Amino acid sequence: MKRILTAAAALLFSVAIFAQSNDSPPPGGQQTRGGRPPMSADQRAKRETDQMNSLTPLGDAFTKVLDVNTQTAKQRESIMNGARRSDLTEDQKAQLKSLNESHKANLKAAMGPDLYAKYEAARKAQGDQRRNEGGGQPGGNGN
Repeated sequence: MKRILTAAAALLFSVAIFAQSNDSPPPGGQQTRGGRPPMSADQRAKRETDQMNSLTPLGDAFTKVLDVNTQTAKQRESIMNGARRSDLTEDQKAQLKSLNESHKANLKAAMGPDLYAKYEAARKAQGDQRRNEGGGQPGGNGN
């Protein structure tokens, strides 16, 4: 009886270990969500611009904002070089911080101060709403 139980336990452990060993990251070291391949900088910029447009209609500024977002996404990709945010060096983090500040300034120039102020207000309201509903990101500020 002990042999059967031991064999069954060994079989269960070997199945669990085998299942874990097949969870290797995709080629290139890129992590994906839901099995989707990573997005290109252009795809991320388009998605971000579409989200901005749904939050605050951009109108004529759409193409300018798309250009700013595309340029920033490519620079961000270059800085991060495939690394996860948690694996960045202090220098890379400083470069990203500087890039984010210039991105905001470039967005303001592309959108104009009035539209940019409306966008920021809508973005803040959306973040507040997420936090109030409990939908904020864990460990973050929801923005």
